[in-house]
Amino acid sequence: MLLLDNPDRIKLVDKQDMLGSIENFPQQCAEALNLVKNFSFPKENLRRVKNIAIIGMGGSGIAGDVVACLGSQFIDRPVTVIKGYQLPSWINENSLVFAVSYSGNTEETIFAFNQALQRQANVLAISSGGSLAKLSSKHKTPWLKLPSGFQPRAALGYLTIPICLMLEEIGLWTGCSEQVSQSIDILKARQARLNRLVETKDNPAKQLAMKLVNQSVIIYGSQGPTALAAQRWKCQLNENAKITAFWNQFSELNHNEIMGWNVDNSNSFHLVLIRSRHESKQMLKRIEITKELLKSNFKGISEIMVFSDNNPWSEFLSGSYFGDFVSVYLAILLDVNPTSIKAIENLKSKLRE
Repeated sequence: MLLLDNPDRIKLVDKQDMLGSIENFPQQCAEALNLVKNFSFPKENLRRVKNIAIIGMGGSGIAGDVVACLGSQFIDRPVTVIKGYQLPSWINENSLVFAVSYSGNTEETIFAFNQALQRQANVLAISSGGSLAKLSSKHKTPWLKLPSGFQPRAALGYLTIPICLMLEEIGLWTGCSEQVSQSIDILKARQARLNRLVETKDNPAKQLAMKLVNQSVIIYGSQGPTALAAQRWKCQLNENAKITAFWNQFSELNHNEIMGWNVDNSNSFHLVLIRSRHESKQMLKRIEITKELLKSNFKGISEIMVFSDNNPWSEFLSGSYFGDFVSVYLAILLDVNPTSIKAIENLKSKLRE
């Protein structure tokens, strides 16, 4: 029996069942669609905002990236993602600011949240509790409570979908809930093919994880949602599998990063390309030429095709969901607990001293 087909081995390494959280992700997205139903916030006032900012770090911070990327063709106001302590100078009473922290205790997010309040911005807080909930109560700002008990990176649906639905209710993102609903069926199909019960010989996520053992991974997205999926892959491989991983996107990487592969790294790196059938003719040509130029620099090149139905949510979620499975299967192969994040926890502990 292959290692990844041994349920006892999986339980031994994946002590907190990160794999279970990933397998249940389609259900999480379905539940996230209902989180905003009874949430009260001043929709009429917010329709007049001139710009949108989303504050968040790490697994919570990708919520902003999702809104900025997937909403770019639908939202008619500028959307800025803030990953740090300092707000841009233009945030004021005409701004809509989402403060997102799954724990509710993220240092940078709390700092920026307080700045937004001082500038009299329209602030909406999202967390499972923590200081962000307490501050929202103190200042009488709307706070959306998320289900607790998850690692932030395992709560992607809870962290992202409610923001998009709020924007839809305000009237700034038409059709968002329908797009998400359509994507859930795609996720269920992925889950059926990639879950732990599907043996390695029939499971492409397990097969790719085996190729990535003792490799650093480079992930390139082709455009929009696929680039966003590449970013998610990088973070999941870092936190779950505890390996070095990096991401970039076409065609930006052709103007700089391609020069960094002048030396032979073929024993150290594996390249993963996140692809879409909606790539333009010129983009397709660019990617094929790049593959040919770089093939000798990588131990292997793998390509993951996203589900393409002209729905940006389907492209992003189907592409990133594959990487979620790969990251945990790789952690199991490397005998590392995918849930543990000791280096991050040690850093936070030292910052509090």
